[in-house]
Amino acid sequence: MQEMDHDVEHKLDAIGDSLEAATEGLKATEKEDRIRIEELEKRITAKVIEATEEVVDDMVGEMVEDIMDEKLDEHADDLKDMVLEHVEEAQESLIKTIAAEVATSAVLEGANAGWMLPFFVLTIAMCTVTYVAWTKWRKLMKSHLP
Repeated sequence: MQEMDHDVEHKLDAIGDSLEAATEGLKATEKEDRIRIEELEKRITAKVIEATEEVVDDMVGEMVEDIMDEKLDEHADDLKDMVLEHVEEAQESLIKTIAAEVATSAVLEGANAGWMLPFFVLTIAMCTVTYVAWTKWRKLMKSHLP
């Protein structure tokens, strides 16, 4: 009977030792698993942040581009209208000036004399105004392009 008690004690000690070893092994494995899980969470979080930043950057870029296009369109129309207005005003004043000169020269020189000079003056003046307006328009458009 003592032998049997002794045998049972050894078996219980062996079972206890094996249970302790198993629990320690499980704890070690659990710790490794936690570390791996944390690393995976960090990698996933980094990838999500990176993807989110790219999407946000793309969206912000598109929004800024759209806003800039709208502003440029608004200003281009305003500038075009302003240039056209100034050209029309310059043409009107030039036409009035030339008409007055033609009228005075016709009175002074007679009805049929000297018609070529006012014609050439008018032609040169209109070409000059058109050239100046065109160069200002081109310069203005170049300065407003990105």
